[in-house]
Amino acid sequence: MEKNFDNIDIHPNSEIHKSTLKVDLGEEKKSIAPMKKLMKPYLKKKLINSGIKQNNKNNETKSSIKKGEYNKNKTNPKKDSILKIETLTKKNEQLQKKIDSFEKKTKILDEDRYRLEKEKELISNNWERGKSIIYDEQHNIIELHKKLHRMKTAHSDYVLCLQKKIRSLSLKSEIYVSSTTQTENVYLEGIKDYKDEEIQTVEEINPNTMHTILRGSDTKLMEIITKNEREKMQMQSDYKFNMTQLEQNLKKEQDMKLRMFKNEKDAYIEEICANHSGTIAALEKDKENLHLELSDQISQLQIQLYELTEELKEKNDQNKLLKQETILMNERIDEINKEKEKFEKMKKLEVANDVLLKKEKNYVANLKKKISSQKDIIDIVLGEFRKLELERDSLIAEFEKCISASNSMVKQKRYLLNLKMTRTFNDLLKLKKEREI
Repeated sequence: MEKNFDNIDIHPNSEIHKSTLKVDLGEEKKSIAPMKKLMKPYLKKKLINSGIKQNNKNNETKSSIKKGEYNKNKTNPKKDSILKIETLTKKNEQLQKKIDSFEKKTKILDEDRYRLEKEKELISNNWERGKSIIYDEQHNIIELHKKLHRMKTAHSDYVLCLQKKIRSLSLKSEIYVSSTTQTENVYLEGIKDYKDEEIQTVEEINPNTMHTILRGSDTKLMEIITKNEREKMQMQSDYKFNMTQLEQNLKKEQDMKLRMFKNEKDAYIEEICANHSGTIAALEKDKENLHLELSDQISQLQIQLYELTEELKEKNDQNKLLKQETILMNERIDEINKEKEKFEKMKKLEVANDVLLKKEKNYVANLKKKISSQKDIIDIVLGEFRKLELERDSLIAEFEKCISASNSMVKQKRYLLNLKMTRTFNDLLKLKKEREI
């Protein structure tokens, strides 16, 4: 009985809480009414509403737990499809990682090729520099030989001048000797080309004698000139021979050096090409193997995609069925709302009845004032009033139970529909993303 009274919403200004019963008709005294023994003090609407909300929350949690257990049995195929999609995404990521690694290897090979080209360019530049240095050295050697030739020619010219001076001096000495007497000069014995000719008489210097002397000197000069020319020709021939030998030796040395450089360059290039050809062949084999693996995986992915498309079609069909179910549920919700409106009308009628009851209470209070002396009649009236209140409270409690049950049913159905819609929408989004990938 006390619980029913607690759930009743009664205004604090209502006359039920105030007892103005008169014991005597002439005096109004506040007597201790038996109503206070039967009823509790006023409880606010907030506390009542909070209790109702807690009950609704408990009902919702119970319904959500039941719904989760129900949906676990339904979502097993969805979980399988999600696991397949996750495995496919992982395989795609692994393939992308392999592709990235092979791209890095190709980049490294390109960098090595670029370095090889740079090394070739450096070798060619060094080769050209070596050639230019060799040509400069050849030019310097030729210039040195020219200087030597010039020095030799200048020395030979200087020697010829000295020889001419010696010849002129010898001629003068011969002329002087021919003009002297038999008397010998002690000082002339040490002179070179001194001849002791016994001439007793001093011969006069005649043009004939001079002519003979000059002819003799001319013959000697001719002999000396021929000797010098012969020596000159021999020197020139020796010089030419030595120059040709030097040129040949230099050419041979340069050819040997060039061959050495070429052989070293060719060997280095062949080693690099062999190493890179081996690496390139290995990479091409890896690329072919990866291409085959990727083709197999692509075929498997296509098969899985076909299966997923079929599953998507099935899910679309299920979605259509769910939409139809939602339409039916909405219709049911509309019916429940109509029933709720009916219950609200009933509640309004009960409120009107409550107003009538209040009026009757006022009327009863007036009657109590009139017949305060008649205790037996008052007890009877109070008993009937208590019965009416209890019936009213029971009716209100049953009405509220019906309303709470209807609200909980509606909320459960809406929650189930929202869960189904959200899950189907998430599945569709995932499938769209996978298609786009």
